[in-house]
Amino acid sequence: MKAFSFVHNVVAGLALSTIGVVVFSVTHALFGSADASRLVLLVISLGYVLFLLQQLTPRFGISIVVSGWLVSALALLLFNPPLLVWLCVLTGLTWLIRSALRYQRLYQVALDGVLNGFALCCGVSVMLLTHNLWLSLWSYFLALAFSSALASRPFPSRPAIDSEQRFQQAHSSAEDALRRLQKQASTFSK
Repeated sequence: MKAFSFVHNVVAGLALSTIGVVVFSVTHALFGSADASRLVLLVISLGYVLFLLQQLTPRFGISIVVSGWLVSALALLLFNPPLLVWLCVLTGLTWLIRSALRYQRLYQVALDGVLNGFALCCGVSVMLLTHNLWLSLWSYFLALAFSSALASRPFPSRPAIDSEQRFQQAHSSAEDALRRLQKQASTFSK
């Protein structure tokens, strides 16, 4: 597992905030502010999920994570709920993904959920007070960067067994089973 550090999260937050502002600036004239805001949410959410996958390097489930995000994004695009629902769904989805990839204890997941709620409140309140998209996104990602302070334990790994050892283990298990069957057969025949 790579280091999921505060600095990496801050750099990713800076990059995603800048990307979000650029996407909004380009799409605002084409689609209007409401659709441009939704597109920004999709782009930065996908960027953050890809950042999580790159930083936490899961051993399995990458296709499930990406598929789940795509299904959620398609559902949001299809039903087009209010912007607050978009914020809550995408924030909750990134929280679930980060929790599944990083934590083993329920209290860690709960603390991360509280931190996600706090980050969402920071982002929304900064947007309402300043009307500055970059500052709003930056405050959201800065608050999320503190998730790196939550302790996570690496998942236990299986001891490495080479194919020859596996074959020998299977062979001895099969011989033991055969001996037990022969013993049972001899007791039934008597």
